[in-house]
Amino acid sequence: MIYIVSIGTISVFFGLLLLIAPNTILSIERRANKIYMTDPTFMQYRVPFGIGLFAASIFIIYSLINESTEYLIIIGVLALIFSLMLLLTPKAIFSLERQANRVYMTDPTFMKYRMPFGMFLLLSGAFMIYSSIGYF
Repeated sequence: MIYIVSIGTISVFFGLLLLIAPNTILSIERRANKIYMTDPTFMQYRVPFGIGLFAASIFIIYSLINESTEYLIIIGVLALIFSLMLLLTPKAIFSLERQANRVYMTDPTFMKYRMPFGMFLLLSGAFMIYSSIGYF
């Protein structure tokens, strides 16, 4: 319950900032927009990551095989496939990585439509806080 109130409070705060002080949002955004490339570290330790992911995926599939949670079994199978690719064909991971490594900047869109986004954040945060008050 406290999580919903916390998220609602953060949503209200950023909604108000978008509506009242967009320059503050821009300064926060400039400090927060940093790209961290994890690929060299990930590929350096690909075997331990692959073995850990393989074990986790087998555990997920084995423990949920009798449950009616098909989506978790699908996640386990996808993790199993990814772990085998990581262990056996790391070049395939590199080619997928090149296609997936794109940076999409959403800041101009947020600033262009800051009023609707701010109102949405403000109203949704207020609703989260209001609906959680009944549970206290």
